[in-house]
Parts: sequence; C-alpha cells; structure tokens
Amino acid sequence: MKRNIIFIHLVIFLGFFRENYGQSVTISWDAVTNDVNDSPESDGVYYNIYCETFPYFTPGADNFLVATLNTQYVHTDSRLADPNVHLYYIVTAVDKWGNQSAYSERVGESEYVLANVRIFLQTFYSAAGDTMSTRLYREERLPLVSPYQQAPVTLSSMPQDMVDWVLAELVRGADSTVVARKSFLITNAGRIVEKDGSTAQIGFPAAGDDDYYIVVRQRNHLAVMSASAMPLSAAIASEYDFTSASTQFAGDHGCKQLSQTRWGMYCGDLNQDGIINALDYDQWLSAASAGSTGYVAGDLNLDSQVTTEDYVMWYNNAGAGAVSTAP
Repeated sequence: MKRNIIFIHLVIFLGFFRENYGQSVTISWDAVTNDVNDSPESDGVYYNIYCETFPYFTPGADNFLVATLNTQYVHTDSRLADPNVHLYYIVTAVDKWGNQSAYSERVGESEYVLANVRIFLQTFYSAAGDTMSTRLYREERLPLVSPYQQAPVTLSSMPQDMVDWVLAELVRGADSTVVARKSFLITNAGRIVEKDGSTAQIGFPAAGDDDYYIVVRQRNHLAVMSASAMPLSAAIASEYDFTSASTQFAGDHGCKQLSQTRWGMYCGDLNQDGIINALDYDQWLSAASAGSTGYVAGDLNLDSQVTTEDYVMWYNNAGAGAVSTAP
C-alpha cells in the first residue's frame, strides 16, 4: 500500500470575518501531490483537520474537527472571539486506503512558545516516594475551574491523578515584562501539564521566540522564579527543572529544601503577596475561626480543614524568612 508524502505546509490567515464578529478564521495548506516514493498521488487525497486549545496536542478523536477534499477551510467557533482561549490546528493527508501522513506544522490564532517545567509543592511532597500527593483528586476536591481568575480555564472533567492547579508566567529577560500567563495542572511527578493532564510540552500564547524567566504560582505556596532567563521557542520545549537544586531558583530565600536532593516551593503564603508573614497568619486565623473546610488556602496539610496543624506549617516557614523574587 502507498503512503502519502509526509510534508504538509500549513498556513493560517489571521484576518477574521467581520460578519461573524471575530468568530471565524481561515486555514489553508499545500496540496499533497506525491507519495513517500515521490510518485504522483493520483488516487485522490482528503485532509483531516484537528483543533485544540493548546499547541502541542496529539491529534485524535477528541480534537478532530472536519475532513475535507479542499486545501482551505473556514472555521467558525465562538471560542475564537474569547481573548482567554487560543485555538491551534494540525492537518494530515489521507489516501483512499486510509493511510495518513505525518502531522503538518502547528499553527494558531496566536504565536506561542513551549516549555517543559518541573516543580514540587511542599504541602503535597513526600520524600519517601519522591512524589506528590493526589489526595485532592482522590477526594474529588479539585475544582474544574482554575482558581486563577487572571488566566481562566474550565474543564469538563478532571484528568486522573492530578495534584492541583498552578499558574505559570513568562517574564521577558530583556525588560522584566510579564508577557504571558496561563493556568496549568501539575502531576505527582511535579510536571506542569496542559489541561489534558498528560501534555508536558506546555504552550504559552502571545509569546514569541525570546529569552524568558519562568514564574510558577500556586494558591497557598510562595511564588518562585527561575534563576536565569532561558531561550524559548515554538520549535522545541526547553526544559527547566526547579527541583534539582536551590540554584535553580531566583533569590537567596526563595525555595524550600524538601529532601537531600529535592527543592520546591514553600507553603504558607496564603494571601499571595510574596512573603510568609503575619498577614498570612491573619488569613489562617480567620479561616480557622470560621470553620472553613474543603479547597481553601488555609488547609496546608490536605485534610480539608483549617487547624493548628496548618498553623504549625505556616509558623515554621514564616521563621525561615522565605521571600519570593517573582515580579
């Protein structure tokens, strides 16, 4: 059986149709005319189009958009008008025997860069297994809506065995400007992943190839920033492992040693102001006095309550002089 050639050049036109109020976009690609042996493909080819809300997705039934004989397609979708959602596309060619080509390059309504980031959170971390607890997931306490209103994401269902939500930002090295931020999930191995729970090549929309510091925030942990700016691009997901050394973190008091070989984020910054101090105690006291339960910032030991056990964790970190250098 023949296979189609493996190269498809894909283009997206960024001019939206006014009559659809910014809800349509046109994508086009070069026709496949030869098979992998460079012989003319005369038996007919059709094209599968896939669409997802993050760039490094794997085409499949869940993100299949349409099949077409044409080399251009107008996609109308209300999400295209949502500034908090960015759509990305892949096209494949299929011959009459059902043989499918390799993927086209990925394009979207916004440029992007990729990164592969690993971080541990003190509250969840266990040195015995060098892993993080998925207790919130197992007890069905993880919300389907990201707690970070500045980068909203809503899921229809929570992927299996997630730890929690995190917010990641890119800070441009040249001028310290925050150019991108996005809500992600984090796995028990410390991998920050896309909303599917498995894609570790995370995409930051509206960011072009450049050198960036990576910032990670979590709802009751002290924000951290990478010690140096690193080159990021759409071509490859550069890796940054915060967990491997204290020198991976910016600042002298920005990370917590979790074991002999692991470092991570301090818990206890309940009000997210970049320092663990009496203001966080005030928030803990208010929640404890109110009998707050569930997915709340004051619950540092994951038992769904705000108690003196959480106070002890805050107290120990407050005395360590932990301060974030994230902007």
